Amino acid sequence: MATSVRLIRRYVWLVETVRRAGQITLEEINRKWLDDRSLRLEHEKAIPERTFHRHRQAIADLFGIDILCNRYNGNTYYIDNMEALSRPSFTSRLFNGLAIDNQLAANKEIALRISFEEMASGGSEYLSPIIEAMIGSRKLLLGYRKFGQSEIKERVVAPYGLKQSAGRWYLAAKNEGYDDITVYALDRFESLDITGETFEIDRGFNIDEYFGEVVGTNVDMELDCEKVKLRVYGTQRPYIESLPIHKSQRLLEHTREYSDYELTLRPEREFQRAVLALGPEAEVISPRWLRDEIKWLAEETAGRYIDSGVEAPEYLFLDFDGVLNSGIYRNRLAVEGKRTNDKFGPLFDPSAVNALSALIEKYPGMKIVVTSSWRYMRSFDELREMWKSREMPGKLHSVLPRDTFCETRGEEVAEYLREHGKSSSYIIIDDENDFTEEQQSRCIITDPATGLRLSDLKSINVY
Repeated sequence: MATSVRLIRRYVWLVETVRRAGQITLEEINRKWLDDRSLRLEHEKAIPERTFHRHRQAIADLFGIDILCNRYNGNTYYIDNMEALSRPSFTSRLFNGLAIDNQLAANKEIALRISFEEMASGGSEYLSPIIEAMIGSRKLLLGYRKFGQSEIKERVVAPYGLKQSAGRWYLAAKNEGYDDITVYALDRFESLDITGETFEIDRGFNIDEYFGEVVGTNVDMELDCEKVKLRVYGTQRPYIESLPIHKSQRLLEHTREYSDYELTLRPEREFQRAVLALGPEAEVISPRWLRDEIKWLAEETAGRYIDSGVEAPEYLFLDFDGVLNSGIYRNRLAVEGKRTNDKFGPLFDPSAVNALSALIEKYPGMKIVVTSSWRYMRSFDELREMWKSREMPGKLHSVLPRDTFCETRGEEVAEYLREHGKSSSYIIIDDENDFTEEQQSRCIITDPATGLRLSDLKSINVY
C-alpha cells in the first residue's frame, strides 16, 4: 500500500476511534492502535505524541474535522464539530466510505455480505472538469444526448452548480443566449470541454435555494409553490418521518389510523411519483387539482394491468395554437422580456409539451397528423424541421390536406380517415370543438389560455 494512502487510512482510523469513544485519552487510543490488525504494520509501536498532534492537524486540513483536547477531563480528546461527518459533502462521504473500507480491509469475507446501491453508469468522470470550470468561471462545451434520442447536440453553457439526486449527478447551467437555468444529467454527456470563454455568475444564485422547492431536479416554473396536505396510513408513517419526502415536511396530526403532513413545494412529477410510490397507504388531501392528478395517475397505472381489448390509437390529429402554445405562457415570456417566437412561430408551452410527451409515451406508435393552420403557412418539411429543432416528442407523419372542400375540421379528419381506411383508432387535440358527434369521445378540447395539460388527457375515451 502506498505510503500516502496508508497515512490517509490512519487519519480515518483515528477520527473513527475518537468518534466512537466520544472522549478518549491518547493512552487509550494507543491501546486500540496496538490491537489493530488491518493498518498497523508488525514492527510499528504506539503512536508518539508528536506524531499524534501532526495527525490532528492533517485531519483538520484534509477533512475539516477538529479533534480537541479537554484538559479538565484527564486530557481526553473529542471531536468538536461532529456535524462535519454527517452533513452532505464530498469530504464527509469520502471519510465515511474510507472508514468502512478500513474495516473491510482486514475482513475480506465480510465484504461479500455487504451490497451497495447501484449508481447511474457514467457521468462521475465529468465532476472534476465541471468543478474546475466553475472555479475559473469558464463556459463548457457539452455533447449531450437525451434519453430516447440518437442525435448528439452540442451546447455552450455556463456551469452554475451540481446536484446529486436518486443516484445521478446533474449540472444546473445557463445555455448561451438564455436566462433560465437548464438541468443536465451527467450520465447523458457524450463529451465535455472547458472553453476559454468566461462568464459572470449571478451572485444571488444558490443551488440549494434553486432546487429547494421541488423533490429531485425538475424545477417547473409553471407550477406555484403551495402547501400540500398528505395523509399517510399504517406502516409507511415512520419511514417518511425518518426520511422526509421534502425538507418542508411537518406533522399536522397523528391518529391511530393515519398521520397528516404538510409540505410546501412545487408539486411537480417527481413529487407525484414519490407519493405514488407509497402505494395505497397515502393520499393527497389538498389541493384538489393535485388530488385529482394523483388519482388519474393511479388509474392509469392500474389500467396497465387490464386487458381492455381496445385498439391503441394509430393517429393523433394535433392542433398547435391554443394547444401547444398558450396565452399564459406567451404573456409570461412577454412580461419577463423574453422572446415569444422563433423563426417558425410562437414558442410552445413546456407544460403542454410535457403533457403531449405523456400521451406519446403511452402510445409511442401514434402517427401525428398536423391539423393546425400552421400547415397553410409552413411546408411539411419546415414543420418537421421545427419539430426536430424544438426537440418535440414523437414524429410528424403528415398534415391534413390543404385543398379540401370540407367546412369543418371534423369533416377534414373524417375524410382523412376514410382515405386511409380507418374509422376509430385516433385521438384529436384542439382548442375549438367543431368535430362530429361520432368524434366527440376521442376529442381533447383544451383551454387556449393554458394549452394542453396532463389533466386534459383524462377526457379521452379510448382505453
